[in-house]
Amino acid sequence: MLDELRAVIVDDESLGRRAIRQQLERHPTVRVVAECENAREAITAIAEHRADIVFLDIQMPLESGFEVVDAIGDSGRPAVVFVTAYHEHAVRAFDVHAVDYLLKPIDDMRFDEALHRVHQRLTSPDVTAFARTLHAALRDVSAHERAGFGKGNRISIRDGGKVLFLWAGEIDWLEAEGNYVRVHAGRRKILARSTLQRMMETVRDPRFVRVHRSWVVNRDAVSHIEQAGKGLYVLVLRDGSRVESSYYYREGVMQLIGRG
Repeated sequence: MLDELRAVIVDDESLGRRAIRQQLERHPTVRVVAECENAREAITAIAEHRADIVFLDIQMPLESGFEVVDAIGDSGRPAVVFVTAYHEHAVRAFDVHAVDYLLKPIDDMRFDEALHRVHQRLTSPDVTAFARTLHAALRDVSAHERAGFGKGNRISIRDGGKVLFLWAGEIDWLEAEGNYVRVHAGRRKILARSTLQRMMETVRDPRFVRVHRSWVVNRDAVSHIEQAGKGLYVLVLRDGSRVESSYYYREGVMQLIGRG
């Protein structure tokens, strides 16, 4: 029987740290000994508190969660549970012997399964049994990905005091508004503080094409295209929006209609 487990939470977003802390409040055998918002803080806290478990975000400023794992080494390494909005790092996570890989937003049942796997890891030296837990965790990640219906990357967007999660394929188009970007996803209109270029880097999906200095469209969301003059077009989207292209970005439209 394990004694109280010491946990360190690492996420550059305060809401991300809070989500893990709230999950752990349901598990009195685990005590949060530190919360960190970057890799350097995490490396120090893990050693100082002799953590048993680390709930570790992957994408953070300057250094990633993988660099935290590299820095703490194999000797005395705590059980690592990666927590991220992106499914594509799963195989690498298990290559570095992570116990589990949770996708945001975190489901209560999946969190409980992850904690069960942590207990298995800490109490059983059976390599075969632990390999089975890794395969099970990978199946869980694959199932979660399939639940997104192949809609590309899962991204997080800050909307005021909330962080919203959606699949890239759900987005119809992006619209620059000063220091903000309006994300059009069906009936949802999310105003995010970002530049259009930075938002495209967040989405990281080749289906998104810039057709105007202020507008980016998801090619899968284009219902049809109307010519509006030499090198100018109007893109009619599945949500009913009409997005005008500019002459400077006409090559993007050519890609959409298969002539680029």
